[in-house]
Amino acid sequence: MTESRLDQPLAEESPVALVLNGKRLSTFMCTPQALDELAVGHLKSRGLIENRESIKRLLVCPDRGSIYVDAFVHNDASEDEGIIASSCGSGIRAVELLGCVNRLPVDSSWIIALSKLRDWSKHMFAEAELYRSTGGVHCAALRGENGFYSMREDVGRHNAVDKIIGRGIFDGLDFSQTALLTSGRIAADMVLKAWAVGIPVLASRSIPTTSAYELALTARIALIGRIGTANAIIYSSRDRIKTDSISG
Repeated sequence: MTESRLDQPLAEESPVALVLNGKRLSTFMCTPQALDELAVGHLKSRGLIENRESIKRLLVCPDRGSIYVDAFVHNDASEDEGIIASSCGSGIRAVELLGCVNRLPVDSSWIIALSKLRDWSKHMFAEAELYRSTGGVHCAALRGENGFYSMREDVGRHNAVDKIIGRGIFDGLDFSQTALLTSGRIAADMVLKAWAVGIPVLASRSIPTTSAYELALTARIALIGRIGTANAIIYSSRDRIKTDSISG
């Protein structure tokens, strides 16, 4: 008989349906926390809503199995995305949905020191309790020199990013003055989400994929890998980063 491991750390994951204007849009496989932020961040990163004023009503069911949103939307959202697994984002489909061919580069004059990004990343990991206790979730944070800070955790790295974007939408944040920090590999969908809201800097303790790198070049997003080391790599838009020594 297989030994039960329920006394060991587990990463909570459950299906949560997102219903937009009466029609199911997505089913997240996610850590069921901060679901209002997850919904709003996902809608914003898909280009469906503009800001918090776009939301007419938002309801998270008590059983945390569904999120109902009534909103003024920009684009047709009649097609069901299906299940968004925690293991990945929406991939190439995200590129199509966000219409990146016609999207302008990120408009920001913000410049940030590499040393500060490294310190912010350390702070994020120090606060990431689920990340430390289970080793099975991702964390993401938004940080700006104006004092704004938000950190969220989820089994899906793209879900964690949607949650902090949602928090920024609720707070009326100027994303052009912030950096997005994450624990996981930077895939194309991560760059797309940053691009959708105008975040100029994206840093991770891991590295980007080739697709993420190519998108970052087009989007004018500073992409930084291995931020937790002394040899962080700046892959793109180096003019957004202040540093005495540049790797990569």
